[in-house]
Amino acid sequence: STIIGYINSAVARGNSIILYGHNVTTSAISGNTDVDTFKPIIDHVYRLEAAGVVGNPNLENLFTGMTNPRQKRIV
Repeated sequence: STIIGYINSAVARGNSIILYGHNVTTSAISGNTDVDTFKPIIDHVYRLEAAGVVGNPNLENLFTGMTNPRQKRIV
């Protein structure tokens, strides 16, 4: 998947990447995300996080990171 390539590139360069999506459904129509596309991406991020390669912050963590003094990278 192209998105997995973007994730791997960001990891290799030490960059951040924000993935945004909504309306994950089976047989998605235009503008939505199909489950068969979404699941491999989530599985890949999960494996990277479990290996300690990436962080996967939630919205609260992102907000805190942008409004408080910067913290050291976890990787």
